[in-house]
Amino acid sequence: MRRQRASPAFSITGPGGSQMTNHTRIDLNGSIDITRIESLRAMLADGLQQALPIQLDAKEAERFDAAALQLLCAFMQETKTLGLECHWAAVSPALIDAARLTGLTNILSLPEVA
Repeated sequence: MRRQRASPAFSITGPGGSQMTNHTRIDLNGSIDITRIESLRAMLADGLQQALPIQLDAKEAERFDAAALQLLCAFMQETKTLGLECHWAAVSPALIDAARLTGLTNILSLPEVA
């Protein structure tokens, strides 16, 4: 029996793609956990190398574990160190809940959600 491949958990778009953009967009989808942490780290590093404002989209993310949250915190700190603008285009309830539970809402610069 042939297994279907799951859709990628992460994608990045920016200059050189089919659309000209003035920012780098990083999409986070599905379960973001330690089993995918290395590919997420590589994707975030690629985003930093673009040296453009970064837009994160986690509207399709279903779960975040501690490793993913730690990496996202380190990424947000690195954007500040490099002077790069970084904001969330959209966040999922899973990200909001995980950040609130761990007290990382401010570090992750998540938008205010009631």
